Amino acid sequence: MVAAHPDHARAHAAFQNAVRHGHTGIAAHSLAELYAVLTRLPLLPRISPADARELVNRNIYARSISIVALDAHDYKTTIDHLAAEYLEGGIVYDALIAACACRWKADTLFTLNAADFNRLPKALRPFEVRTP
Repeated sequence: MVAAHPDHARAHAAFQNAVRHGHTGIAAHSLAELYAVLTRLPLLPRISPADARELVNRNIYARSISIVALDAHDYKTTIDHLAAEYLEGGIVYDALIAACACRWKADTLFTLNAADFNRLPKALRPFEVRTP
C-alpha cells in the first residue's frame, strides 16, 4: 500500500495477482495491525489515521477481500499447538494468522516474514509459505 516501502513492488505484484484470481483473504485481526503499522511507518509526512483508514478501505474493503475471523476454539487450539512445541512470545500473532489461513483453507500464505511462519507446527501451516 505504500510505494516507499522497500518491498512494495514485489509484494504489490503478488497481491494484485492473487486479487485478479480471487484468492485473497486477510486475518480479521490483521486489519488492526495494518492500521497500526500504516500510522507508525517512519515516513515524512506521516500517514494520518484518516489516510490509513482510506488505504485499508480502498485496498481491502473495496476489493471485497475475504476477512477471516477466528472463534474461541481456534484461539485455544492455536495456543495448544504453540505450547506443545515450546513456542513463545510474539510468534502467537503469526500463529493466529496461520490459523485464519487454515480456517479459510488457503493453499498459500504470502509473507515478508516466512522464517517465523515456517517455525510453526505443521498443524498450523498445511499451506505453502511464500515470500513475494
